[in-house]
Amino acid sequence: MVNTSKSYKIIYVVLFILLGIFVYQSSSFKEDIYDFSETYNFSNAWKMSIEGSNIQEIINLPYSTFKNKKENIISIENTLPKKDIRSPHIRVGSSQQSFKIYIDDKLIYSFDSMRSVNHGKTGGAIWKIVEIPKDSLGKTIRIDFKSSYLRTSGYLSKIKLGTKDQLVAELFSETIVDQIVSISLLILAIFVMYIDIKVKSGGIKSNHVYLMLIILCISIWISAESQFYVFIYNNYILNYYIQFIVLFSFPIFLYKYLLLEYDLKPRNLILTLYKLHIYLITLLMIGQLLGGITFYEGQWLFLVIFFTTFLISIISIAYQSKYNLRLRKLLEILIIIFICLTLDYFFYNIKGNLVKVSFINIGTIIIEILITIEMYKVFSKLNEEKNRGRYLEWQLNYQLRHYSFIEEKNMMLKRYRHDMTNHWMLVNRLIKSDKFDLAEEYSGKMAEKLIGEENLILDTGNPILDAILTEKIQKSKSLNIDFLNEIIISKGIKIDPIDCCIIFVNILDNAIEACAKLDNKRYIKINLSSKENMLICKIKNSINPKNLINKDYKTTKQDKDKHGFGIANVKKSIEKYNGYIDINHNLDYFEIMFVLYDV
Repeated sequence: MVNTSKSYKIIYVVLFILLGIFVYQSSSFKEDIYDFSETYNFSNAWKMSIEGSNIQEIINLPYSTFKNKKENIISIENTLPKKDIRSPHIRVGSSQQSFKIYIDDKLIYSFDSMRSVNHGKTGGAIWKIVEIPKDSLGKTIRIDFKSSYLRTSGYLSKIKLGTKDQLVAELFSETIVDQIVSISLLILAIFVMYIDIKVKSGGIKSNHVYLMLIILCISIWISAESQFYVFIYNNYILNYYIQFIVLFSFPIFLYKYLLLEYDLKPRNLILTLYKLHIYLITLLMIGQLLGGITFYEGQWLFLVIFFTTFLISIISIAYQSKYNLRLRKLLEILIIIFICLTLDYFFYNIKGNLVKVSFINIGTIIIEILITIEMYKVFSKLNEEKNRGRYLEWQLNYQLRHYSFIEEKNMMLKRYRHDMTNHWMLVNRLIKSDKFDLAEEYSGKMAEKLIGEENLILDTGNPILDAILTEKIQKSKSLNIDFLNEIIISKGIKIDPIDCCIIFVNILDNAIEACAKLDNKRYIKINLSSKENMLICKIKNSINPKNLINKDYKTTKQDKDKHGFGIANVKKSIEKYNGYIDINHNLDYFEIMFVLYDV
């Protein structure tokens, strides 16, 4: 076994050396790294002008100005580079803007930005990839932007030039990170559902349904905001509705979750915040439908109300969290959300120029980590409880079999007593007939039978240990395994029944499993003794030299869920008693020695 382990280490070293050779061979081949962000960058030196004013500036995109007004044209103009582009396209960004593209004052493309379905107002955010005539290269391009809102009337996105494939690939590379964050949230929602099903044994608690809806809202909003939707359904009008509806729904699910999950006081406060946002989303949806107020216009009212209600809920929870660990953890998450939302919207108008990160994404990743850690703790606790329940079931079964076995042996002893007169009469006749050898042989067989049956029943003073050892001795006997025991322990050993079951059942089952693979020389030896407050145990069994022992000493049976919880659980139980375990093995035997203290 030792030689095999060394041979594997040598193989690993050889593989590592070979890997180094391959890396060295490939280092001589170098090419420029593909960088989508630098391919045909057409965002510099644009001439900007604003309709109805004398403003004319040379700018680099993206660019934002507050000098324009709503429904007023802001134009940018440049000369298309004379590049050899097989099928030239241009990528233009629209944020609540309509735009028109001209080549030498000839209109080649027009985008109305939802005006036909948004009551004449612009709406939605999208990147448009527009084909331009190949003979346009070297000519003057002008793009006129117009927005229904003052806030976006002066925002100009970057412009990129290239083939359609290049621009699509570039857009994909720019949005994939946000989409990964979005997908990770979906996975987290599924994980929450899985944990809940495990806890409820097939059901889902209503409070966790709202938690999943909260996570899904954030996931969908990040995906919609990133523009990755063009690779999924590419409907910017639908994306506009989805983006704002999930945004407006978020506080509803949040406050409902708080109501169901936590005993917050005053409860009516959170209930009022919950109802307020239901009324608000209803008002905004009716306003969008009838044209009184668009979702984009309504979001600013929503944000003012949401930030106010969110701050109120944080203050309320902070006041109650002093002596409540669960509320303190909740408070941490809410504060992270509040800070990230505040930073993201604070930099809303200038982040295109100055801030290249999404604070919401950063906050989302932090919250995901916190929630995942908590869910992992819950999952670990569930597994621990599941194992504990299984060991309790084992313990009960061992006790029942033990008591049944004792009852059976008691009945046999009663039958022996009933026949004892006849046995002694026969022995007496043999002696009177001077057949001393036969009398000795007959009485010896009687004694062996009685002693053999008695030895099958152990009495260590610990009923659980007695049950386990008796059952394993019976099982070994049925498999023709010699079970040798030397047990000298004091009565009243203080070991938890669950730990007793975990330690001795795992070790003895593994020993029986190993012996069963042998054709001969099957044996198990157990030495168990106590000294002062220590319990000392050594269990040794024969093994098949042809069977490799894996590193974790796990069972080789197919139904691993029902067998061989492993030495890891044994070690965990031993550690509870400040004990230690020592494992030795060679080609012929496997030996475990452990000590428990304070028992």
